[in-house]
Amino acid sequence: MQQSRLKDVPGTTIILETKGFDPLAEVKASAAARWVNAVNAEGSHGRWRYELARSVSSVGERSQQSTNNEIGFYTRMVRRALMSDSEMQAELERLRAENAQLKNKDKGGLTLKVSEKGGLSLYGMGRFPVTLYKEQWLRILASAADIEAFIRENDSKLKAKE
Repeated sequence: MQQSRLKDVPGTTIILETKGFDPLAEVKASAAARWVNAVNAEGSHGRWRYELARSVSSVGERSQQSTNNEIGFYTRMVRRALMSDSEMQAELERLRAENAQLKNKDKGGLTLKVSEKGGLSLYGMGRFPVTLYKEQWLRILASAADIEAFIRENDSKLKAKE
């Protein structure tokens, strides 16, 4: 559902709701129309109108129901708010490709950054960075030979991340 409040139309605020299939669409449209009637009856919030468009092509029909002042603005705003099926599919494919690229970015590569608190963060080991202070990293690096020996001795007990 795309819902837009178009406040720049002189004298009228139009709520344009666009949706495809929705079994409760008529119930929701009826509720919105009642709300608009109540706001208009109260009078202190200007004039409001509710429109429901079931497809991009029906938006033009809705705009023809507008007054001459509203038609141009209304149509421009709707075009910005809606995408055709082919545009939507193209955007979806672009986002999927971008997502795949981000997932594969620097796979296996390690990066280092200084954290906000002055720690050294090692990225690329897993989902979260490994962050330690300088002296902790230096202790680990000084023990690198012992750690490698321990890994070799306990190789059968240790699991490897795939």
